[in-house]
Amino acid sequence: MKAEQTKEDLLGAVSFDPTNKVGEIDLEILKNKEDSNSVISAFCSNCGSYHELGYLEAEKILMILNQQINFEGKYFIFHSCPSCKGEDKTVELKNF
Repeated sequence: MKAEQTKEDLLGAVSFDPTNKVGEIDLEILKNKEDSNSVISAFCSNCGSYHELGYLEAEKILMILNQQINFEGKYFIFHSCPSCKGEDKTVELKNF
């Protein structure tokens, strides 16, 4: 056994490889929101996670995108999110 072992040597490490291709977006998940307080759904293209946003969060994003406040038939694509802690803060507004 080495005299100086790192935590990763002893316990292993979990890493996220952003070069892994994320699967296709499941539009049915985005359409069927689980939280009754959410107004729009989002998909993170970096890690593949799904999110639901409340009115205030979604309104802020739409204002930054210079879009009208209308959530009907729309969803966001994030290029990073709090789950994956990516650095690309690009957000796209898409129609179903």
